[in-house]
Amino acid sequence: MKFIWNAPILIGISWLFIGAALLVSLKTLPPQIPLFYSLPTPSSQVVSIYYLAILPGIALLCVFLNSFVLKRVFQDNVFGQHIIDSANAAVIGITTYIFVRILLLIS
Repeated sequence: MKFIWNAPILIGISWLFIGAALLVSLKTLPPQIPLFYSLPTPSSQVVSIYYLAILPGIALLCVFLNSFVLKRVFQDNVFGQHIIDSANAAVIGITTYIFVRILLLIS
C-alpha cells in the first residue's frame, strides 16, 4: 500500500488561511499587540506584530521534525506513518486556529 503524505498540502492550505486572515485584519491591527499575557508587567506583554510569525514557524518546525522522524524510524511501518501524519494534521490545524483566533481577538 502506497502512503500519501498530506503535510505539504495541509501546510499550504494553512498558510492560505493565515494569509487571508492577515490581509483581512491588517488595516485594523495596532502596531503593537498584547501577546504574552503571562508576563508580569504590561510593558513586557506588548510586542510587535511580527511576533505573530512564531505560530506558523512552530507548525513548520514541527512538521519538519515529524518528517525527519518518519524517514528515520517509521520508513516501513504504515501504522507509524499514519500516526505521524495525524500528528502533523493536528499541529497544523491547531496552530492555524490559534493564529486566526489571536487575529480576531486583537483586531
